[in-house]
Amino acid sequence: MFLLKKVIIGAFIGATLLAATPAKSETHAKVCIRNKTQANRSVAYSWGSQKPKIIVIPPGGNYYFSWDYGSAHSEHFSPQFYATIDRDTRASVDDFMTYELDRYKTWNARECDGAKQYNIEYDGSRHGIQLYHDN
Repeated sequence: MFLLKKVIIGAFIGATLLAATPAKSETHAKVCIRNKTQANRSVAYSWGSQKPKIIVIPPGGNYYFSWDYGSAHSEHFSPQFYATIDRDTRASVDDFMTYELDRYKTWNARECDGAKQYNIEYDGSRHGIQLYHDN
């Protein structure tokens, strides 16, 4: 009986300590784009009204975009995130599409962990690709 009480009390104390542990603060908004095609893909991106920047994601690679909430982490605000890709895989044809992408709030500013995930994938047509959300 004494052992049973000791186990129950130990479990209660352990659960109380876990519940009292504060969660990690959400300090960033994050988006991750993976290239699931077999060629380099250029992505023009911007946060809000910022001037777009261009990055290249290699086949099978990914790139994460992170917005630091700054010292006012309690506000959890980030501007809208935009990504533009050329949806036609032929070099002679341009078919640019701009996507307004959702972001996830996260404490982790590195890699794609905790980010809203998107994939650049072939869309089933002969020359087309699209940006699809993954989570």
